[in-house]
Amino acid sequence: IRTVIRNRDWKGNFSWVMAAERAYPQSVRVQHAVGLEYMKIGDVADAQQHFEAAERIYRDYPHLQMSMATLAVQAGDIDGAERHFRAAMRSGAGYTFEPDLVIDYAALQVQEQRYEKALALLTTAIVSWPGMTRAYSNRAVVFYRLNRPDLARADAVTALRLDPGNAQAAALLKRM
Repeated sequence: IRTVIRNRDWKGNFSWVMAAERAYPQSVRVQHAVGLEYMKIGDVADAQQHFEAAERIYRDYPHLQMSMATLAVQAGDIDGAERHFRAAMRSGAGYTFEPDLVIDYAALQVQEQRYEKALALLTTAIVSWPGMTRAYSNRAVVFYRLNRPDLARADAVTALRLDPGNAQAAALLKRM
């Protein structure tokens, strides 16, 4: 009976998560899912409201902290992004998205021209999760910006060997 009732809620992801929120307003996962749906349609204010509601329920939900970091980056709130990335990294160890989290955090460091910190994060990602093409291509950018073209080229070549469709590595090699 519950399945039949829930099937009526399914008209798309947005209607489904809104129905889930009505049924389970104190669920961190539901509040997070609603926030993600608002993010998808570009409604930053409502996304932020639901992320904050989720954070009040359970602050250490790593997926939420990663989403909040992404939203903060989009809003230009670098301090907020730093805070949320660090919270996500503390609580996200061992999750399948951990490599992407580390690489995304490193990308923020590159954006802020904190190249040594980015280099440390990306090297950790490469050692911890071999084969992460994004880590190699991002580290190639860092080496390029640090005026170390030999290391930049080596990482870009490795990124392309791992993923011939890596546009960032291909563009960097073309620029060199």
